[in-house]
Amino acid sequence: MKKNIAVQHIIDPNTLYKLPIGGIDHLQEAYAEVIDNLIKSFIGTTPSGGYILHGCVNTVAGPSNSISEGAIYFWMNFAAWNSGTAYVAKDCVSKGGYSWICIIAGTNKDPETQPTYWAKIGNHQEGQIFLVDVQVLNPLVNLVKCEIRTTYATIDPVDFTDSTQKSVHAIYKIGFKDALTGTGIVDFNNLGSVNTWRKYTIPIAKISLSVNTVSSVTSAIIHYRKQGNILHFILSVSLIASGIGDQNMAINLVDIFTPKNNSPGFFIHLGVANHFTESIIKDSYINNNSTTINIYLKNTTGTSLVVHGSGFIDIEK
Repeated sequence: MKKNIAVQHIIDPNTLYKLPIGGIDHLQEAYAEVIDNLIKSFIGTTPSGGYILHGCVNTVAGPSNSISEGAIYFWMNFAAWNSGTAYVAKDCVSKGGYSWICIIAGTNKDPETQPTYWAKIGNHQEGQIFLVDVQVLNPLVNLVKCEIRTTYATIDPVDFTDSTQKSVHAIYKIGFKDALTGTGIVDFNNLGSVNTWRKYTIPIAKISLSVNTVSSVTSAIIHYRKQGNILHFILSVSLIASGIGDQNMAINLVDIFTPKNNSPGFFIHLGVANHFTESIIKDSYINNNSTTINIYLKNTTGTSLVVHGSGFIDIEK
C-alpha cells in the first residue's frame, strides 16, 4: 500500500517548524527499494505493466462481473507530460523524474507547478503496490480497463501540535471500469500474476473449426498464470462432434497476451476424453508471433468430447 503524504495539509508558512530542503518525500521513499527488490524476485528484473499480488478474481454472474478485493503491483512508466494535450481526471503522465495523476481536467497545467491539477504518485519508472476494493461492473460490455484512483483516508488521521487532526495520507488504489481496451493504465486481462491462477472463459467466437465444420464448441475455459515473460496455462474445450473423423481447432487468446517477437509458444496436450473410447490428438502448436493455439485431433467415435491441455508461451506482456 502506498501512502503519499499530502504536504499541503501540514506545511504552514506561519509555523516555526522547518522542513528539509526538497520536502519530506524521503520518508515515503525509504522502503521503496526494499519492496521493489522483493517484488522483482517473483516477477523478474524487467517488469512492465501490472501484476496481481493476491485477490482480484473476476467472477461472472449473469450480466455482472464482480472483481474481488486484492492488490496489484504496477510498474509506472507513463508517457511524458505534453503542454498541448487536454488531460482529464485519472490521466497519468511523467515529468521531472516523477509520475503524476490528473485531478482536474486542464491543458498546459504543469504538474510540477500546478498542484490543483496534478498529484504526485511516485517516481517515474518505479513499481508501486495499489490496493483493490471489491467492485461490481453491470453490465460488462467491453474489456475492463484499470485506472488509478485517489482517496484521502479518514480512518487514520494524524494528530498535529495545534491539537487538530488532519487526514494527510493519500491512498492510491486501482479501480476498474467498463471501457475499451487500451484506454486505462492497463487492461484487466493483461495483468500478470504472482502465484495466482486466473480463470478466463473463452468466447465461442474466438474458436474456429475446420475439416469437420458441423461440430460445435459448447464451452472453453483456460486457467493461466503470468510470471515475468512466461504464460503458463491449462485449457479445457468441450465439443459436440458431428461424426468420426478429423477435427481441427484454432483458439485465439488475443485478449490474454501479446506474443514476444520470434518466440514460439509450446502447447503440451494431456489428452481427449469422451464417453466411449479415447480419441487422438494428432498435433498441437502455437506459431511464432501468434496468439492462436492450433489443435488437430481425430475423433474415433463421433461423440461429444473434451480436449484437455496445458502449456507455456513466451510473451511480451
